[in-house]
Amino acid sequence: KINHNIKYEHKKYEIKKEETISILRIIKEIEKALDKELYISAFALALNIPSICGAKVYPNFTEEEQYKKWAHEWFCQYEKSPNHSNDRLPYESAELLYDIRNEYFNHGTFNVSKDYHNFKLDQFILRIESRKPFNTYVGKSSITSGDSKPEIASLTVNVRDFCGKLMTLGEKFYHDNKIMFNEKDSIIIEDYDKALDEY
Repeated sequence: KINHNIKYEHKKYEIKKEETISILRIIKEIEKALDKELYISAFALALNIPSICGAKVYPNFTEEEQYKKWAHEWFCQYEKSPNHSNDRLPYESAELLYDIRNEYFNHGTFNVSKDYHNFKLDQFILRIESRKPFNTYVGKSSITSGDSKPEIASLTVNVRDFCGKLMTLGEKFYHDNKIMFNEKDSIIIEDYDKALDEY
């Protein structure tokens, strides 16, 4: 029976929230995705890093210009082998990364086939592999042709290699430019399972 002479106190419980700078949270999510071998998720998230960083350093540019300029200056210009400076082997150019990102977000695929400024691409391939002890991963760029067959230019990107580089660059950019980030760049996370355990 309820004793009406006793006053019951109801305590207000507030679920704790975790606030994290978005780019740092995204990098952690990429790492977790790779650990779980969720390669598409990791790759798609990594494609966002040039957007986040480019918007900070080039605020007066268009979204496309922000993406391409940051991607080229921080990443893409180093992906073209100096031994192939005069050939038309495909590589991860800023224009290609921007197209791949849009293709995935709009259509759910990475199927990009296009003539770019200094190469053409007929086939884009993602290479997946389990984590290696020394974290060394490689992709492939090739142009093949046969008797009476058209020339095929393909680019194979290793997901672990690509994500590893973009995570490193994104983290470095953040630590070098913390002054550009504020509370508006945060993601607020509420861990409801944890809250129930603590209740």
